[in-house]
Amino acid sequence: MERDGRHGDGGHTTHLDSEVTRRAPGPMLAADEAGPGGPSRWRAFARRSRSLRLVSVTICFALFGLMFARRQRAATHAPSGAAPGGVDVNVPHVTGSITLDGDADDVGWRGSTLRTGAFVGPDGLAPVHPYSEARIVWGDGFLYLNLYAADEDIRALGKTTDSLAPDEDAFHLVFRSGTTERVFDINPLGVVTDGVRERGGPLDLSWDSHSHVSHELDGTANQSNDNDEEWVLEVAIPFASLGLRGTPGERIGLAMHRCDTTHRGQRVCGAWGEAGAGKRLVLGPP
Repeated sequence: MERDGRHGDGGHTTHLDSEVTRRAPGPMLAADEAGPGGPSRWRAFARRSRSLRLVSVTICFALFGLMFARRQRAATHAPSGAAPGGVDVNVPHVTGSITLDGDADDVGWRGSTLRTGAFVGPDGLAPVHPYSEARIVWGDGFLYLNLYAADEDIRALGKTTDSLAPDEDAFHLVFRSGTTERVFDINPLGVVTDGVRERGGPLDLSWDSHSHVSHELDGTANQSNDNDEEWVLEVAIPFASLGLRGTPGERIGLAMHRCDTTHRGQRVCGAWGEAGAGKRLVLGPP
């Protein structure tokens, strides 16, 4: 704020002090008070000083209110896909075709991708066994995810949409934009449970993401008397379902975990983007 005598309490105080010093130095004060009209002159100065301070305080509050209103308008009119805070991670644009067949050998997956590395435990550091990871690219109006899961005992109970059981093997994805969360659970057979909610509220399973999922198993689901190897999911989610346009620079929060039930019945989960500030996908240039 300027302090040149026109705005602010400090500027006016300096002006008045110089005026008082010029018109009524200390030795003259008693003489003025003794003469006619002395006290009334000082009462006028006091009233003027108080009025100027009141004007300064009013201006400060008005400026603060204007700044607050601008911030509120900026938050209200945030661009589509605005995401809460998190660590930005770049998602490359796909450089080739992707065929949804459960394989990761398409040209689109051999180019540059966002690769999460091993999913980790609650400390956000130690990799979890069995191994899980994801690769992500975007293009053609979709966000593409390749989800990999090592698994010695594949369990997939849900057979129809929105029917997954709480204890089956699955990837759990939560996309966050503002206060809205779009939630996906996908089992080894590619069966999807998807829903939308406001943060902290109930999940609305009537929402349909219109996502496309393919799967590939190296093993036999739901047969615990053998040893399986792994399963892979290819997922294509339309940007419109995520509240995005699919343009470079758009952001959306993402947290994932994958849970597995071992041969011994132990439930093990590894995560990405759930610890700390989380992760925020940023669509890279084409």
